[in-house]
Formats: sequence, C-alpha cells, structure tokens
Amino acid sequence: MYVIYALVDPRDNQVRYVGMTNNVYKRFIEHINCSGSNFAKNTWIMELRSLNKMIIMKTLEEVEDSTQALDREAYWINHFETKGSLFNIAHRQPLKKAKKASPRLEQFKIKNVQPDNRVKIGDMFFNRKMSISEIARELFPHVKGGDNYRTVMTIITDAIRIWTELHSQGQETEQDGNTLSERQEQIGKLFFGEQKLNISAIVREVFPEIKGGDAYQKAAAEVADAIRAYSEAMQQA
Repeated sequence: MYVIYALVDPRDNQVRYVGMTNNVYKRFIEHINCSGSNFAKNTWIMELRSLNKMIIMKTLEEVEDSTQALDREAYWINHFETKGSLFNIAHRQPLKKAKKASPRLEQFKIKNVQPDNRVKIGDMFFNRKMSISEIARELFPHVKGGDNYRTVMTIITDAIRIWTELHSQGQETEQDGNTLSERQEQIGKLFFGEQKLNISAIVREVFPEIKGGDAYQKAAAEVADAIRAYSEAMQQA
C-alpha cells in the first residue's frame, strides 16, 4: 500500500509539500529530521522547529502499486501548485518562461511521459546497467535528433530520479568506509541535488577538459556508474 501525503504548515493550513511513501512513520521522521537535499523544504521545517510548531502530515490518497502512486503524486502536486507555493523539487515546472512547444512536440511528451515508462527506464538503467543513449535507442528507436530527442533525454533522466526517490524515500547517503568515492559523491549531488544537472552537464562540470570523442564517452559512462552507486547508497542509508 502506498500513501500520497501532504505536509501542511500549521500556521495557515497551507499545503507546502506533496510526497508518497509505503512507510508513513519512517517518512515523517525523515521529514522532521530534515533528511534529503531539498533545501527549501528543510529550511521551512527548521523555521517551524524554531517556533516550536509541528508540521502536519495529511493523507491525501492510498493506492495499491508504485506505478499508480507516481501518477497520483504528480496529480496532487499539480493540484496544489495552482493554489500556492510548494517546496517540491522533482515534479515542479520551472518558473521562467519556456519556449512554446509545437503541438507535435506536446503530443510526443504526453504519449511518452507515462508511469509505466518511468518504471521501465529505472529497471533498464539500474538493473540492466544500460546507458541513457542505449535506453533512448531501445524505447524511442524512431527519434534521431532535434527537439524530440532532447525531450527523450529529459524523460529518461527524470525517470531515473523518480525511480531512486521511490526506492530510497529521499534518504541521505552516508560514506561508511569506501561506499562512495569523493567523485561519486560529487556527481550524485549534481544529479539528485538542487541543481539536477543532466549527464552531459555533469560531464562538462566534472571533466571540463574533455570535449568529445572516446574520452567523452568514457566520462559519460563514469558519470552513469556514479549515479547508480549514489542511488544504491541512498537506498541503503
């Protein structure tokens, strides 16, 4: 059983965060301990703690499976986003004005951003150890470039983040012994943290001297392996 829940500010009864979990008590403790990398949410909770006020965790809906839970969580985030300010990171739309997409591109997004695709992508990346390019070729064989290809890259990277959130419930990583190297920690925070950089951007950030060719492919593979390692550490934390 999965629960879609809201965190409510006791001062004005406004919903400030929407999430999902299969363990409400554990997730509540993580929230009040300010676990995870959501700086805005953690700052809000620390402010309430300083005022000796407790956040309210309210059940919005209960569903049976993880795929439906992802879909319903996205619904409730969109619902409350129109009513005020949420501190959610992964599902929020950017505030800056975006270039208006063509109707064909919008249809492509609607067709392919589906919960079952997210689960499939997570399995391909983490369990089958496929690269993002390999996932794109297998799931979207007719997309070769242009706006649709960039959309495919966004779909895949978002699915990887959502898959990790689902399996780790947003826990912090801990470096016990040699669990994560310094570079793996750096890459994981760039991908899962506030910046949410894609793999290409991380390669440019971590390996600025690499411009292309075999060296770029090797660096991209190292970034993907680091993301997997960081995700596994989050799940074991």
